[in-house]
Amino acid sequence: MKYIALSCLLVCSLQSAMANPGKSTLTMLLKKAEQVYNIKISYSPTQTDNIIPEKQNIDSLSDLNRGISTILENTGMILKNQNGFYYLVKLPTVSKCRKDVIVEQTIVQREHRPMELLSASYKLSLTEQIDTHISKWPVQTQQNLGDALMNYQPRWSIRTNMLLLFTGSLNAGIDYALNKQWSLGAETSYNPWSYGDTRIRHFLLRPEARYWFCQVNNGHFLRSGIQYMRYNIGAFGNSKLFSSDIRQNRYQGNNVGINIGYGYSWLIGKRFNIEVELGLGVLYDSYTKYPCTQCGSALSKRSYVHLVPTDFAVNLVYILK
Repeated sequence: MKYIALSCLLVCSLQSAMANPGKSTLTMLLKKAEQVYNIKISYSPTQTDNIIPEKQNIDSLSDLNRGISTILENTGMILKNQNGFYYLVKLPTVSKCRKDVIVEQTIVQREHRPMELLSASYKLSLTEQIDTHISKWPVQTQQNLGDALMNYQPRWSIRTNMLLLFTGSLNAGIDYALNKQWSLGAETSYNPWSYGDTRIRHFLLRPEARYWFCQVNNGHFLRSGIQYMRYNIGAFGNSKLFSSDIRQNRYQGNNVGINIGYGYSWLIGKRFNIEVELGLGVLYDSYTKYPCTQCGSALSKRSYVHLVPTDFAVNLVYILK
């Protein structure tokens, strides 16, 4: 049995050698490129050791970008340059994501913003840069910096609903990315103002969780959460958008319940997104109805559970580092 195993091992080795006669791995070619072009490239050997590029000759190519691009053809990787600092990154998988996501945005703006921190103090040595700016990453050497860059995900984002701002309602939301597809967050809205007799006063608090089909802050998402709102609304005058009941009367009370929603997020800039979001909720409402905004005895009181639209939002989102 021992001889049979050794024979199989020898045959497999010969087959591998015949399948790739004289072929160099991407790791070997990158080391050679560093010598040819007199540069240092950050990459992860655990990824590049297993890649054998189709095109292997880089000696005759005097142009750095063209030379590296040649050996990286069909490898799913590209070389990035930030103020003379070169690093290799893997193209993102878009099988579950929007097809029109710009690769440059996804790689540089979403996953590799630490390069901005590195370039901000580029006068430091590479070791000092790593120790100073990304010590929170599991980075020990320059080579496995490539892995850290590829796994980087901005954790925090803040947002505001622009439609609510138009009504004078102060509002803000914050999200924390647990990983590339789940985030936790909360939002609040507050309106203390009066508009003549009209009231849209309220205070809203809504913790929620989001599941992103592609990645956090990119593409489709579903959300679910709980909410509490205290309100004083009504007396909308002659507006045809509302029922005669709410145009003539005022409702004061509070509600609590659960809600679900669907949304979509567009990348519109280096750190900015636009989100559109719709939501429904099952709420327990308890209110008192009054005949006018500031006077009169209560007309009725009511408590009930109902299914109601909870929000229509157009959010402006800012991605934090």
